[in-house]
Amino acid sequence: MYMCTSHTRMHAISRVSRAFASRRQSCSAMLARRYKSRKFNTSFDKRDLVTSAPVIAVLDYGIGNLRSAQKALEHLGAKAFLTNQEDLILSADAIVLPGVGSFGRCVTALEDCGLKEITKSAALEASKGGRPFLGICVGLQMFADVGFEETETKGLGSVSYTHLR
Repeated sequence: MYMCTSHTRMHAISRVSRAFASRRQSCSAMLARRYKSRKFNTSFDKRDLVTSAPVIAVLDYGIGNLRSAQKALEHLGAKAFLTNQEDLILSADAIVLPGVGSFGRCVTALEDCGLKEITKSAALEASKGGRPFLGICVGLQMFADVGFEETETKGLGSVSYTHLR
């Protein structure tokens, strides 16, 4: 009797899975018929919807998941590039500041590359509704006035808050 019940359940599950599979196929066929009847072009790529890709500068100051951020933006259709050159940063449509590790080390690396002031001005511009600026992880934390992760470290000061840890 137990085997019979188990066998019945397996048969019922098999029927349900076949029904869902045929429903998926019929749904796809229905959508294809609908698009053909309305004379839609179904052979487009989603990236064709973007007429011009935004140019995004990923700040390269030696710390962070720089290449991962660049690849993710490119996957979404943007023209992303790693840079530490001021003229390229100023000409970009948007800026991304990735960061991994501790607050103090990231701010020090940003200063050592000579990018702290331009990053601070770009973040202030974004806070006033200007060019978009995205901070990822510690990159966002560096917007703070000051951080106390290892030692007291002055941040970019573009957002008025204190990063404690």
